[in-house]
Amino acid sequence: RRGVGGEPLTYARLEACVEPTLRSALQALHDIGTRPIVLKGAALAYTVYPEPHHRSMADLDLLVQPADLQRAMDALHTCGFTLKALPLELKDGTCIQRVNKVDPAGNLMTVDLMLVDRTLAPAWASRSRLPFGEGQVVAVSREALIAMKALAARPQDLADIANLKDSDR
Repeated sequence: RRGVGGEPLTYARLEACVEPTLRSALQALHDIGTRPIVLKGAALAYTVYPEPHHRSMADLDLLVQPADLQRAMDALHTCGFTLKALPLELKDGTCIQRVNKVDPAGNLMTVDLMLVDRTLAPAWASRSRLPFGEGQVVAVSREALIAMKALAARPQDLADIANLKDSDR
C-alpha cells in the first residue's frame, strides 16, 4: 500500500507524517472558524479500519464551503502548505483546490479542499462526529461516504464499501 506522497504507509509513517498533518490542518482551519469535514481515506482510516495504517491514503481530503476557501488556503499556508496547484474540476463538476508541502523528511504532503456543491451537499448535511485519537473529528456520515464511493467505483472505493458494510456486523 502507498501513502501520502506514494511512500508505503507504515504505522511509523502514519504517526510521524499523516496524523500530525491532519491534526495541524484541522486545528488551523478550526482556529479561523472554518468547520471542514474529513472525507474519504482519512475518514475511513480512523473510523472503519482496525488500524489507521490499514487504509492507504494518497492525500487528505477535506470538504469546505466555497465562501471559506480563501481563508482555508491562508490557514493551511501557516501550516507549511505553500505549494498551491491550479484548481481542479472533476467530471461531475466538483471543484477541488490542492495544496502541498514538503515535510522536513522530504515527504510530499497533500491536502485537497473539496468545495461543497449540489453533488456534495448531502455529505455536508449528513456530517457526524467520530473518534479521532483522544478527541473527535467531523467526518462525512457513513451513508454519504458509501454513496460517494459507489459513484467513483474505483477498486479502492469498492474495497472501502465492503469494509464499511463489514464493520456494521
